[in-house]
Amino acid sequence: MRAFAITVFPEPVEPSMAACLASTIGLMSIGSPVSLLFPKYMPRGLNLFLRCCIGSMTSAFSTPSGERMSPIMSARLRSSSGSEPSSNPLFSDTMSGPNRLQVLKGALLSAFEKQTQGGRRIRRGMERIPMARPTWNNEMRLAAVATLDSKQWVKGAQGSAFGIEFAEYCGALSATPCQNGSSALWAALRIAEIGPGDEVIVPSFTFISSTTCVLLVGATPVFVDIEPEYYCLDVEQVRQAITPKTKAVIGVHLFGQVYSSELVDLCKKENLVLIEDAAQAHGATQTYADGSTHTAGAMGDIGCFSFFPSKNMAVGGEGGMLTTTQARFQDRIFSITNHGRSPDLEAIQLGSNLRMSEVSAAIGRSQLSHLDQWVTRRRQNAEKYTAELATHPLLETPKVRPNTQHSWHQYCIRTQNPTQLIAHLDARGIDARRYYTVPCHRQQVYSTHHQFNDVLHNTDHAAESLVAIPVMHELTADEQQRIIEALLEYQ
Repeated sequence: MRAFAITVFPEPVEPSMAACLASTIGLMSIGSPVSLLFPKYMPRGLNLFLRCCIGSMTSAFSTPSGERMSPIMSARLRSSSGSEPSSNPLFSDTMSGPNRLQVLKGALLSAFEKQTQGGRRIRRGMERIPMARPTWNNEMRLAAVATLDSKQWVKGAQGSAFGIEFAEYCGALSATPCQNGSSALWAALRIAEIGPGDEVIVPSFTFISSTTCVLLVGATPVFVDIEPEYYCLDVEQVRQAITPKTKAVIGVHLFGQVYSSELVDLCKKENLVLIEDAAQAHGATQTYADGSTHTAGAMGDIGCFSFFPSKNMAVGGEGGMLTTTQARFQDRIFSITNHGRSPDLEAIQLGSNLRMSEVSAAIGRSQLSHLDQWVTRRRQNAEKYTAELATHPLLETPKVRPNTQHSWHQYCIRTQNPTQLIAHLDARGIDARRYYTVPCHRQQVYSTHHQFNDVLHNTDHAAESLVAIPVMHELTADEQQRIIEALLEYQ
């Protein structure tokens, strides 16, 4: 018999035990220190494959008539069957072959009946529901392969077209793909000529790069509190924080909820550059008081997007986008991603190589064509959660700002005991997580900042009470029903 096998150890094992377990089926063990835990969820194919392999272990190894087995394999099989001792130190243990078989079978089978973080059992055959599941189909695969086949892997037609199409989608004047959302934020501040001596108003309840980008250009972040219900910058708090040194505001559309149009009006009145962190808001919209509707990416002077795989749309890896609604920034958003050079290759500003690859841009173009459909699906998922949980005594569902369309990058439930809720879902094979439990201004990078010990009440409350549950557009109806049932059981 010729065989190829993968030995999977679902539980932490001692190095000496790994070889013992692998030798149960007479094959080679390859140890890896990458993880001591089973994968967070197992594809059905691998689940079935391992079960079949385990079931077949009880039959004896044999070779077809007339076929010669290698001496090494023969020795290992004899050792694993217990027919004679092995001189190979890998298999010099006192456990018999049948006992080793039972150890391996027990270790593997128990993993299918437990949730993946080592907690309580879940129902057999039930796959874990993750927080995110990126979309990948044949259309995107063909777009990527065609771009690779073209051998135009950088600075080609795909990147240019992606920027044009994304600007049209947002209603922005122009857009330029870049490496990721964090580099987009740094670039936005550079484009706005923010530097040493300047202050930039930021929220503290957000991803860290929304604030550390200010440090990277030598300016000073000024932290203000968020709204109690929508988790975006409190406009009145922003107004009170403005000083003669204030040059910009970074407004974050958090979890897909857009900031108030009043922030746009305030920045215009005070002549402040409004940098729009739209990393979590692909497809979100807002209708202003004048009746005009704006899409995320066109609600500020410079917009910054992320295409990280968990976002509403992605590019097959890291990626970002810069947008602008201002003619004075139009040339600079392209230049800064290309070493600060002009079309004639002269460096006109300090920039870097922030370009997106052509393959990523091709994938992004394909994903963009599906974005409205995916955001609609997320909204449907969110509406169902809100309806089903409306009377839950322990869970408060998120609010949506009037005159806006939330894009639901995350659906965050408020609860008094987030750790208990996460454990409850975890035991039922459902991923959930807390976000920004340590506000930015209290993280070690800001230990010398004058606001390090400040109390921001709404920020603290959000950090202590929110739990995100899966709301992705790839969520199936059966998966969502499982989540709803688990939440209704939480009492």
